[in-house]
Amino acid sequence: MILLLEELCQLLKEKTGVTVTRATMGRMTQRLKLTFKKKTLHASEKETSRVQTLRVEFWDKIRDVRVEDLIFIDESGVMRNAAGSRGKGVVSLVKSP
Repeated sequence: MILLLEELCQLLKEKTGVTVTRATMGRMTQRLKLTFKKKTLHASEKETSRVQTLRVEFWDKIRDVRVEDLIFIDESGVMRNAAGSRGKGVVSLVKSP
């Protein structure tokens, strides 16, 4: 589970009634040696051999499709900045439901 500092502050307040700033939470997580983890916006499985095999099979199937018969979807309007790019890894502090 990856949480942002604001989410950790809110969780601490809910669980203990203690309110802290993001800066204080940042210092706390550093002292606990919790590191920043980069969020990815792609499937982590995309580099597995299973997915690579599926990709090859897909290209084998569509190899003979004429370009005129293809439909392309423009995904350039997707807001990639809507999700935070970093969060704190706090798996050891929060139990999953």
